[in-house]
Amino acid sequence: MTRVLRQIEEVLRERLAGTLPGLEAQMRFAPFPVRPGWQAGYFPADARAAAALLLVYPNEAGIAVPLTVRHRGLARHAGQISLPGGATDPGETLVQAALREAEEEIGVDPASVSRPR
Repeated sequence: MTRVLRQIEEVLRERLAGTLPGLEAQMRFAPFPVRPGWQAGYFPADARAAAALLLVYPNEAGIAVPLTVRHRGLARHAGQISLPGGATDPGETLVQAALREAEEEIGVDPASVSRPR
């Protein structure tokens, strides 16, 4: 199992070190029909910095990735399935935000997470 996790980690590191798909991915995952006012590649000045944690770990059935279901009463992204994460707090890095949110949402101890090199 440890060997499989190391292989997954290497593949992820290799793929994430390259250029991300950007506009192509935005277009592929854009809502249909496109929401009024939505523009591919445009980030509003009031957009908030946010981060998510991709946690890969072994369990009885093999390799697992935890996901959360956002509460239906939330103002943003209600009912969506997502990685643990959310907006950064003032002065917080993206890594700190992802770890804080994972601890708040699914109880992950930040000290137990192997961080990117």
